[in-house]
Amino acid sequence: MVIATQNPVEHEGTYPLPEAQLDRFMMRLSIGYPSLQIEAEITRDAQRRPAPRGDRQRDGFAGHRGDDPAGATGHVAPTIRDYIVRIVDATRNHPDVYLGGSPRASIMLLAGGEGLRGSR
Repeated sequence: MVIATQNPVEHEGTYPLPEAQLDRFMMRLSIGYPSLQIEAEITRDAQRRPAPRGDRQRDGFAGHRGDDPAGATGHVAPTIRDYIVRIVDATRNHPDVYLGGSPRASIMLLAGGEGLRGSR
């Protein structure tokens, strides 16, 4: 079995397949973005995951909490996580935004907010 992925936004160095090659694939799926509820769960799960040693993302913001066995960042209220997810979702639906934020953007916004809280 061969599984291929395509990201039409970051396509530098790649080209659309011609029809003669597309017919070799049994199916084509488009996943899209998760629901707001699922994305909030994704940010919650990412928050609980301990940061690997030397992870620049965590070391730059809240690395001193990276060794915490209970989680990578500490507690963030569900209402804050939901607010972050709604902000990112708004970028996906705004007519002036070419490419909205991904679920990873929600995770990074949460991590950035945690870093600001940890720096005070």
